[in-house]
Amino acid sequence: MNRGAVLGVIAAVAALVIGAIAAYQWQASQAPPKPVSAAAPPAAAPAPAPAPPASQPPAAAIAPVNPSFDVVRVSPGGEAVMAGRADPGAEVTVLDGDKPFATVTADPRGEWVLTPDKPLTPGNHELGLASKSPQDGAVRKSEGVVVVAVPEGNKNLAGEPSQGGSQSLAVLVPRQGEGPAKALQVPGNNAATGRSLFIDTIQYDGAGHLSVGGRAPATGRVLVYLDNKPEGDTRADQKGDWAVKPSDAVAPGQYTLRADLVGQDGKVAARVTLQFRRAEVPAQLANNQFLVVQSGDSLWRIARRTLGQGPMFTEIYQANRSDIADPNLIFPGQVVTLPPG
Repeated sequence: MNRGAVLGVIAAVAALVIGAIAAYQWQASQAPPKPVSAAAPPAAAPAPAPAPPASQPPAAAIAPVNPSFDVVRVSPGGEAVMAGRADPGAEVTVLDGDKPFATVTADPRGEWVLTPDKPLTPGNHELGLASKSPQDGAVRKSEGVVVVAVPEGNKNLAGEPSQGGSQSLAVLVPRQGEGPAKALQVPGNNAATGRSLFIDTIQYDGAGHLSVGGRAPATGRVLVYLDNKPEGDTRADQKGDWAVKPSDAVAPGQYTLRADLVGQDGKVAARVTLQFRRAEVPAQLANNQFLVVQSGDSLWRIARRTLGQGPMFTEIYQANRSDIADPNLIFPGQVVTLPPG
């Protein structure tokens, strides 16, 4: 190789080395590139503020409940068991006339049961209720009162001598004014086997306005007649109690009272008939007094006069008398309709 060629090769190599060194120095002089970070996801939009809760209507206030009797049972010796309803948690006082007799507190369901420590004395009693509400402290009285007659030893309720004495009588009646009565306990009122319809009470005032009450199958339809004149069309409630208030007053005298139980087919399924006598007002009856008279052995009559009101009579019929529900008076094929109006 000649000298010129060798020098050319050396010069080329030197140029490459110098270029490489210059490139390296230029790269070193540059700031290192910043690392590329992964793109952050866009920030989520802020959640909308929760909507204010819809305004709720205020809870309906629980209507206050007047105290009431459901059950009154009195032994011949005057020991009593009573039960009824009132405001939940109310203090319930049983009044004998206007005097406190016993006190109990209603449970959270508004029910109360009471067995007084002392017995009712022989004679007539008018039991009412007064309750004190735990919410507002208001004192409320019962709309009805229970007239109770406790016999003396070896006497019936009318004070007449009787072998073995008699059971007590308890009847729920309106405190004032008109309205049906309900027999809670009647001497000798044993259940009558096979019967479905009963007339238990007739109540009337001094003017002769009647209220008739009895028992039938729950929701059963009952038609009532006085001397064969239609006087009422009603249905028994879920407990089987029914009541009818004829529109016309009746004069003193003797009447035939009839009740028919009507089936779904419009036919009479049962019938009870009894003789009813509207009595005169006893002249000796003073305010806030009542007396009990036994008429025969199938009827108890209570005559009662309340302060500021006229006299009220309540007649209670025993359900185990064959002359009250006579099977021979049932006519399954008879269709009963009331005249228009």
